[in-house]
Amino acid sequence: AGFGKGTKMEPFVKHGYLKWKRALGSSDLYLGLSGTPTWAIAEKVWGYRSVAKTVLDWNKIGSSADLGVALKGKAGKTGYHVMVGNGPGQGPENDHGKKLYGSFSFQVSERLVLEAYGDFNMQPADQNQLTIKAFAGFQGEGINAGVEVFSRTNKDASRTKKDAAAGGDVTISGVSAFGSLPFTRSVTAFSRVDVVSADATDATDLLLIAGVDHVPAKDVHLMPNLVVALPDGADPNIQARMTLYFKF
Repeated sequence: AGFGKGTKMEPFVKHGYLKWKRALGSSDLYLGLSGTPTWAIAEKVWGYRSVAKTVLDWNKIGSSADLGVALKGKAGKTGYHVMVGNGPGQGPENDHGKKLYGSFSFQVSERLVLEAYGDFNMQPADQNQLTIKAFAGFQGEGINAGVEVFSRTNKDASRTKKDAAAGGDVTISGVSAFGSLPFTRSVTAFSRVDVVSADATDATDLLLIAGVDHVPAKDVHLMPNLVVALPDGADPNIQARMTLYFKF
């Protein structure tokens, strides 16, 4: 679409990259439009992207892919995924800054993983964005659970000016807790609770998700679910849905 344009490239490209295996020791090098580490681990543990995005994705705190250079690998029980990207995700470049990503995870046991994540998005006029996140995830015999805590600070450059009006940095923070529990070989119940607040408005939004995952055949999922969004000061948004998900 061109520099500074807001629309995505056409035809739409989700991922398009060159992967150089073991470019640096045991690390793989990605060149092009590749997945970011922003919610990759949390989304895998959550396991129900077809029902709802993870909390950062839901609240548009980042992008699932970005155009740039990434290094991904493991050293023993420690995993890492670092990246330098343009920032707008699948959209065209819209400024001269870059976005730095870093995810470091530790496999405490076969089932328990801990992750520390951060990114720094360079924006025009020093209105930079800083995101930090901690995640703990458990994957067992059909039992998944996770807790994700994040904070995003949007820098207000005018705060440093002597003649600036009232204002300042804006911080958005939140926590998400989810889990799934199998009842039978083909039926699993899942639920999630998100709480997100913004200090600029003193508003706190609540998201509740609950459903049942029925697997009538291999790789086929029928999932009746209820999604309840409770924005602060606004009418609730309640959706009863039937989600069909299949892999082929």
